Amino acid sequence: MAKNEQGRALGSVAAGHPDTAAAAHAILLEGGNAIDAAIAAILVSTIAEGPLTGLGGGGYATVRDTNGEVYSVDFFVDTPGLGLELTTERRTRGFHGVDIDFGSTNQVFHVGGGSIAVPGLPLGVEHLSKRFGTLPMSRLVEPAIQAARDGIVVTDALAQMVDILQDIACGSDMGHAFYCPNGALPRSGDRLLLPQAATYLEDFAQRGAEPTYRGDIAQKMIDAVDAADGYLTSKDLSSYRVKETPSEQSSLGNIRLHMPPAPGLGGPLIAFALDILGADTERLHDFGEAAIIRLAAAQAATDSFRNEIVDPLLLTGYGGVQHRNQDIQNRYRQRYEAWLEKPHGLATPVPSSAVGSTTHISVVAGDGTVCSVTTSNGEGSTVWIEELGFHINNMLGEEDLHPGSFHRYDAGIRLPSMMAPTIAETPDGRIVALGSGGSNRLRSAILQVVLHHLARNESMANATQHPRVHLENGILDIEPGIDTAIVNSLAQKGMHINRWNQTNLYFGGVHAAGTDANGQFSAAGDPRRGGVAMIATSS
Repeated sequence: MAKNEQGRALGSVAAGHPDTAAAAHAILLEGGNAIDAAIAAILVSTIAEGPLTGLGGGGYATVRDTNGEVYSVDFFVDTPGLGLELTTERRTRGFHGVDIDFGSTNQVFHVGGGSIAVPGLPLGVEHLSKRFGTLPMSRLVEPAIQAARDGIVVTDALAQMVDILQDIACGSDMGHAFYCPNGALPRSGDRLLLPQAATYLEDFAQRGAEPTYRGDIAQKMIDAVDAADGYLTSKDLSSYRVKETPSEQSSLGNIRLHMPPAPGLGGPLIAFALDILGADTERLHDFGEAAIIRLAAAQAATDSFRNEIVDPLLLTGYGGVQHRNQDIQNRYRQRYEAWLEKPHGLATPVPSSAVGSTTHISVVAGDGTVCSVTTSNGEGSTVWIEELGFHINNMLGEEDLHPGSFHRYDAGIRLPSMMAPTIAETPDGRIVALGSGGSNRLRSAILQVVLHHLARNESMANATQHPRVHLENGILDIEPGIDTAIVNSLAQKGMHINRWNQTNLYFGGVHAAGTDANGQFSAAGDPRRGGVAMIATSS
């Protein structure tokens, strides 16, 4: 990779907001590694991308160190209630629905104290810094402190998200003061301030995450949740642990993918889809009619596997074994092959997951380090630690994380997630960090960007913007740009086609950064979700 020489690129970053990307860019310029840069970006994103992520949320990171070893860091949320008798009445007391209109569809989200799970983000950030970082936390928090005090710029994407989620974003006194300081929804170009968060971040730089899990801040959180009829306990917070493991690995041809393993679902389900495709991955390169059918059939087989095999195991935590079981793979490969012969069978609905509220950051640095990190606050619970600008998640109200129905998990279970921050490597030395928001769509979005960029050799920007397809609940959604003759032929084969008239955040938002075989950096932010890309170059 490129060395830190005058006039040379030091790294690249892609993220979902200009201020988020700028934070990582600044750290790269100072000689920080990819993990340092990602930490600075994560903290800024909690302010700049508040409807998607927050200090009270969680996430996953896939990290490559200077030796080329790749690890998964799981700092997603746990179910609360340790030490309590969790009756249905206790679980549902502070749990209520909010109907959100997405234009083409309505969806009910659940908020309130009863929607709150145990946050992992502060301890996750601290773990990343201590384990892989090089710069002090006092430096890494500076961009976020400045963003909190001086304000973040409202982008078109942020304005749209706040507009869609206004009943949640502005559904509390603190949320209204942040997002609607003048009594109206923010518009592109406005500046939003959250100075209370600077207080938390300054304390975090000095005292670390300990007070958030075992000290005075933990008690403030417990009190805020209790006042909102939630059931977060001191034992929940003191028992929370970040989990670092080897990455889940899979291959698309000669491209090696590193992703989070179980209990996360995104990585194992991507691996399962690639195993179902097997040698057929080589037949995807033209992205023609047959390739689209293969992708759709693999998606359908994977969704069936999830619903029939994985979901029933989630209440005690998916152990990550079944997706590698050869007998199970053979059973679903038979369905895949039957759908290739009779594509009209793909029109049969398979239950799928809901719209996801996540954001992603990708950073690659010249020392060989890479960080791909996806975080989420759900949509937020509307419960804040107000004096600290700390909005707490609503993960117990996220339908996708609770198969069958809500309120069934025991306390102390790491919730599953579709998040799949990925690092892709090729034998000739190309490396890409990428990931996406979009719940069920993020898996197909990630695979398609890897396919277009690393297998089909399109530029990173073209691969990110390439029109996407996605099979969900028996319907093949197709963005504009796919050849009309192909789309018509798919319809004639009996597939249910939904032709979109424009690109849409429904299809995810893949933010990618990487290097080519010569160590030249590139990055691309997905315009579907307001993506921004930057290359850090020494002066």
